[in-house]
Amino acid sequence: MILNDKSFIMFLFRRHNNTILHIIINHAGSDNLSNPGLYVNNSSVELGFYNRSATVGFGTSSDGEITATSSDESVVTVTLNGQQMTLTALKAGTATITVRQAATSTYAAAEKTIQVTVQASDANLQINQTLSLSVNYNKTQSPTIQTSSDGEITAANSDESVVAVTLNGKQLTFTALKAGTATITIKQAASAFHRAAETAVVVTVTEY
Repeated sequence: MILNDKSFIMFLFRRHNNTILHIIINHAGSDNLSNPGLYVNNSSVELGFYNRSATVGFGTSSDGEITATSSDESVVTVTLNGQQMTLTALKAGTATITVRQAATSTYAAAEKTIQVTVQASDANLQINQTLSLSVNYNKTQSPTIQTSSDGEITAANSDESVVAVTLNGKQLTFTALKAGTATITIKQAASAFHRAAETAVVVTVTEY
């Protein structure tokens, strides 16, 4: 038996009357399979806090099995539904979606990729309130921190002898102790879709 790299098989055998019979079978190899024409509608996709999912269509001439995988499922996941895939962002970062189609008896295997970028947003951390306290009349104020992020918040006080600060979630409470000024620095850690942020407010405390 002789096998060549073009997938032709030749059988040689001797009959009892010393006549040699040749049987040649032409077996179509992968070099002769058609291109399925696999395509995706988007080669790149941007997601973020305000658009956490996207649908991308694809097409092919083959009925070979389709699979789609994410290079980083902590950043973005992919699910297939017919000739569409849904990309879902989980946190800021980048990932590559690889769409593969298996070979069939007619069509060759094929592969396409989609580059996905999940953008991080600003937290817009702020306190929209003027903080003026007095030791005798307006001793406490409780402003609410404004932010679009769910990152951890901390508060640092530049002078604890002037004002006391407590933090409960996004609620700050300032209590005047003596006349003076203090700078309160609010920091928020980065979250899945937001960058770290920082803001500062000056608290003025008077006697009356």
